[in-house]
Amino acid sequence: MFVSRELEEQNWRRYLQYGKRMFFKKHATIYEQGTMGEDCIYYLKRGTVKVFMTTYSGKERTIEIITNERIFGEQTVDRKPYFSSAKVLDDAVVYCIEGRTIKDLLKKDPDLRLLLFDSLRNKLELLVHTVVMDKLPAEQLLARSIIDILAVFNTNQIPLTQQELSQYTGLTRVTIYTILRKWGPEKIKAANRHLIVTDPKSIEEIAGKTAG
Repeated sequence: MFVSRELEEQNWRRYLQYGKRMFFKKHATIYEQGTMGEDCIYYLKRGTVKVFMTTYSGKERTIEIITNERIFGEQTVDRKPYFSSAKVLDDAVVYCIEGRTIKDLLKKDPDLRLLLFDSLRNKLELLVHTVVMDKLPAEQLLARSIIDILAVFNTNQIPLTQQELSQYTGLTRVTIYTILRKWGPEKIKAANRHLIVTDPKSIEEIAGKTAG
């Protein structure tokens, strides 16, 4: 039995009493790839956080964009090095629940075990989704990525620049610019440091096309 998003949010709030409340300004780094884990699970109470990796070639690739009421960083609760970085896109309120506290709670709280299992399952699905997405044609990849981002923010606005969209999709800025120009403002138009999806249904149609 897996936990719904609404139930996950409700249940995690029960454990915030065990955490340390922290405030991060926009552009702040919460943790950095390659550094030792903080023995801490993070809970994003308010704000937006980008989780990303830097490849051997120095290219940045966004793994996930996290919004209110979600946990992250749970993979390194055993104090092993972070395999990704987390950066704040908007001012954020974050709770840090120490690993030893989590371990003590796990011994007596089956609900917490279910929450952690479900979170790790979601992370695995996200990685599989990323692998599958990378095999799509560029236009379909961009369309599906935009649909995913719209679902995260629950709005027709994408609060990302073309550079950030490039990091999210793995496509070059030139490729993204070319596709957006092809689609035109009838589908997506650029605003100040974000994009507005003017015709989500047409983007969904492009996203649903099969390769080939």
